Amino acid sequence: MFYTQLQTAYPDRFELYKKFNELYESKLEKVKPLVNDESSKKFLLACQKAIKEPVNAISAASSQHLNNKFDKIYDFINGHPFKVAEEQGDVLIGSVSQAAFGVASIIVSLWKVLPEFGALFLATLYKESPYLVPYYVTKQQQQSTDDYLKTLGYKFKKGMLENQEQFLKRQTGYARLFSAIMITSGRKIDEQPHPFGKEHCWSWLTNFINMEPYPNVSTTILYEVLKTVSANLYETYGKQFLKLIIFIRHTYIPKVKEINSDGLTVRLEVLLDEYLKTKSFKMPLGFLSKDFW
Repeated sequence: MFYTQLQTAYPDRFELYKKFNELYESKLEKVKPLVNDESSKKFLLACQKAIKEPVNAISAASSQHLNNKFDKIYDFINGHPFKVAEEQGDVLIGSVSQAAFGVASIIVSLWKVLPEFGALFLATLYKESPYLVPYYVTKQQQQSTDDYLKTLGYKFKKGMLENQEQFLKRQTGYARLFSAIMITSGRKIDEQPHPFGKEHCWSWLTNFINMEPYPNVSTTILYEVLKTVSANLYETYGKQFLKLIIFIRHTYIPKVKEINSDGLTVRLEVLLDEYLKTKSFKMPLGFLSKDFW
């Protein structure tokens, strides 16, 4: 069922990545005149503030709260009048695991009614974390080391490269949100099927573990995804999911140890051993039921 091969991406996943990236670049090209126009700076700053405020304030505090934030973001995307309020709040998905589900639920809801939004969201996410394609970017000829590191998802601040801990913390947040989206329902009022549901998670997992592991990043991302989706995937796929867990524990983990064996690897091993010992999978903290809002 599972096999390992050295490659940077599976063809179908890479084609999807290219498709979304082309859409992203086409949109970027259209707004370049506005971005480069000095007279538009005030307007752009107002737009950034208008969208950041409801996004940063998203939480699953109540169904009314989520509806309120959905309406504000939806109105902004559709060019409706939007009042900028002095809201405060943030969502530290990389630090607080349950924070991902409120954000994921709004993303799924927007994706259902605005399919292009979903494509652009994935394109943006893949730029920040190509491992979620999954795609292991290779260095191009004549490409500088700094530019290559940026394609891998690393950030530079005032010309200084972030440390590995900062990089992995951010990748944790991306993986957490990515996996939360695939198991989270949106608004009850929307009748469209989930645009990126559990079947995509199963496909991603089987692709990911059939590729050679990437030092540190693979164990970080795989741990977060499994911790988030395992209960839902076991509920859907049953014994097939257990076979996947066995493969990861006894075939994938040894390959990880060939390149690095650290605390991140041990953490993933402990999680897998617990799954295989108990055959029990707990719903992640913050998971929202289908009828939440």
